[in-house]
Amino acid sequence: MDPPIASYLEGIGFDKWSRPLFPGKRYNIMTGKYVESFNNKTKDARTFPVTIFLEFIWFTLQSWFSERRNVTEKTTTKLSTLLDADVSNNADKGRFMNVYALDRFEFRVTGVDDDVEVDLMTKSCSFGVFQLIGIPCPHAATATIERGVNLYSLCSPFYTIES
Repeated sequence: MDPPIASYLEGIGFDKWSRPLFPGKRYNIMTGKYVESFNNKTKDARTFPVTIFLEFIWFTLQSWFSERRNVTEKTTTKLSTLLDADVSNNADKGRFMNVYALDRFEFRVTGVDDDVEVDLMTKSCSFGVFQLIGIPCPHAATATIERGVNLYSLCSPFYTIES
């Protein structure tokens, strides 16, 4: 990396440009996909008069939310289908990691390339992914299973189908 750029980035603070160190909630890191989808959907409609364009946007959003509600009503799990698969995948990845209890809710989880501390009470890990996206990462999933805690109880309430 160019030394002046590295110096600048260190000077402004890692929390300003590094997602895992951002102090707030980002809700999810895949927001670009939705923006691109929305822009692609409204590309041709931008040539319409403003009132018709706004009605088009209203209709489009209403249709999307209706479709999502219909899918959610058919869901039998606590989380959405895609998120439930992510949680299961993280638990599967964690099977190959070693867990060492530091106390009742804190663990050291080691894998081939990493050594991470997990705190189930604060729903955080030193890797940064658990607190970033709100679902247990492979490290946290491994610690959760080791402690005998329900894996879904550590997911952010934003992801439940009740929300």
